[in-house]
Amino acid sequence: MPWLAFPFALAASVALPALAAIYLFRSRHRKHPVSGLFLWVEPEKARKGGRRLSRPELPWLFLVELLILALLVFAAVDPRWPVRATVRPAALILDDSASMGAGGSQSARDRAWPSLRRELQKTGADRPLVVLAGVNPTVLGRVDLADLSAVRRAWTATQPEADLEAAQNLVLRQLGPEARILVVADRAPSEAPAPGQVRWLAFGEPRPNLGFVAAARTARDDGDLVFFEVANMSDQDREAAVTVGEGDGRQVRRLAIPAGEVARDSFTVPWDAPPLRLALEDDAMAHDNQVTLLPAPRPRIRLATRLSDPEFSRMVDSAVEAAAMTVPYAFRPEVFITDDRDAAAPPGAWVVRLIRPDRESAAAYRGPFVTDRRHPLTDGLNLEGVIWGGPAEPPALGAGWFVVSTGPVPLVIERPGPGGAVRLDLHLDPDLSTLGRSPAWPALVWNLLRWRAEVRPGVLEPNLRMGMEARVRVPEGVETVEVARPGEASAPVTPARGEVRMPLDASGIWTVSADEWSAQVQANFLSPAQTDLRDRTSGAWGSWVEGEFREVEFPSTAWWFLLPALGLLGIHLAAVRAPRVREW
Repeated sequence: MPWLAFPFALAASVALPALAAIYLFRSRHRKHPVSGLFLWVEPEKARKGGRRLSRPELPWLFLVELLILALLVFAAVDPRWPVRATVRPAALILDDSASMGAGGSQSARDRAWPSLRRELQKTGADRPLVVLAGVNPTVLGRVDLADLSAVRRAWTATQPEADLEAAQNLVLRQLGPEARILVVADRAPSEAPAPGQVRWLAFGEPRPNLGFVAAARTARDDGDLVFFEVANMSDQDREAAVTVGEGDGRQVRRLAIPAGEVARDSFTVPWDAPPLRLALEDDAMAHDNQVTLLPAPRPRIRLATRLSDPEFSRMVDSAVEAAAMTVPYAFRPEVFITDDRDAAAPPGAWVVRLIRPDRESAAAYRGPFVTDRRHPLTDGLNLEGVIWGGPAEPPALGAGWFVVSTGPVPLVIERPGPGGAVRLDLHLDPDLSTLGRSPAWPALVWNLLRWRAEVRPGVLEPNLRMGMEARVRVPEGVETVEVARPGEASAPVTPARGEVRMPLDASGIWTVSADEWSAQVQANFLSPAQTDLRDRTSGAWGSWVEGEFREVEFPSTAWWFLLPALGLLGIHLAAVRAPRVREW
């Protein structure tokens, strides 16, 4: 910030020598004593000015006027003084996405590092706040500019995305709206940075790149179906060589991918095959060149049924067959479906009661149906166009809550069962309904079986994208488990409501264990936005010294000069208005 805000106002200082010239070159009058005015018939007319410099006989008002002009000139240039006590807080936001590390030794992160200390010194803050922008912002705390080694170690550039807007909002919440923010990324901002607040530096470079953008391993009757997608984020058609497996049994699958397109491939492996590794050849980014897929779980729900109604039996058999998630098990079933209102529930089993209303008290409902969208049973459930036969009047309720209803009539009710089990009452007249012939019925049964499988110990989906949250159910009675991040030692974690939730912020295998029980989750780097490096760029946007923020750091001192000038101006005005004594 310059010391003088308006240096061109110094041109007004020419008024100072002009005032002096007026006083120095003016004619001086001398006294001529005479005995009478009649002897002064033709007095010589006094000249109002002259070209000869006379001996200065300056009155004190000249000094007052000179000082007033000098003070006004200094006020006009608007001198500013930096105030250390009002320096705004500063923060550094580092893009921690994987694209910042693309390019090896020429990565955006390596090119940005030498500039960080110099840019932070411009803020005037000794200990700026440092935030890593990933899937979620991570606060590293305040750091000393003399030693940024801890920041260098923490800035790994491995995240599948960088939410820079969330990081800026976090900084503003912690430091206030007057904070100055330095953002270091490899792309241009989506919109112009806030004036006087955000300075955005980009050190990216566009590069061609191949990478995995999707991968899955799903259980099938004949084995596990492996599916993957490879994106060609370049301007030329390319061939991708995908290595499947390791060692002697590895294979190479080749895909021809047009420029800017995605190629898909799939194959089947035995259900008991070990974790499968897929790899691409090395290129600009290493993170998206490999994925590992753990064997797909095969949840088999132990199901028992007791149905006397033939229509109910047909509906349940068709939906269970379509779900392919059950095995018949009469001794200790996990789900028990019956149309007998008085049937005793097996110990620990979830009970689904299909209740047919009496013929004279039944009604057909065309909707609209009210569904609790937060309930596991209603995930993806579409009842549009369904006719549901149910009771004409609301049945006796008791404890429970509505899952599906129409008007005041509940159609599906969840009630608490013994030992934490679930009991579902489904009021349905199949003769008046189209539910059993619509896609909504198998979807409802699928949601029920999947919900039951989710509360089993273990993990329902072991192959997830990095950035997602893994939910692992622990065995009943376990109070502490060991959680091991990829490549790190395990740490004790206390489950909440019987499960452990893990934000997958690192790629690799995550392990949850307790005594002889364990479960694993594989986090794979699958991010189309990070694989595409074609829009990366370099540049600088935004400035810190603009508008109202300048007033805080460099307050104006013009009033230091204006106030004395006004005081002297009052003295001068009073002096020139004072009565004068005329001499004869």
